Amino acid sequence: MTFEPPLTEQRFVLDHVAGFPALAAHEQFSTADAKMTDAILEGAGALAAGKWAPLNRLGDTVGAQWSDGSVAMPGGFHDAYHSYVNGGWGTLTAPHEFGGQGLPTALGMAVSESLGAANLPSRFVRC
Repeated sequence: MTFEPPLTEQRFVLDHVAGFPALAAHEQFSTADAKMTDAILEGAGALAAGKWAPLNRLGDTVGAQWSDGSVAMPGGFHDAYHSYVNGGWGTLTAPHEFGGQGLPTALGMAVSESLGAANLPSRFVRC
């Protein structure tokens, strides 16, 4: 499956519907400037298109396998999940005091949209 993240549409919604520029002007979200926001949207889109979307069909056709009391995911899921974790994608909106990046939830939702559209099961599987 090929996937192209809707970056232009996401940016439009963040800027013109969610009022992201005003939100990013608050001290709490000062790191969420336009350059950082674009980098996050593009990075999440690249992860979605490059690692998650290619696994979508495999996840549907092979799926998780139960064996000897544990669950095994098809090949590639482990690497894709670790790319998600190591890239800090799961910590975007978590508060700084808990190890997160403290970014606005609206930005985290845009990232989740790209990842979920590319391959929904990968978003929730911990390998």
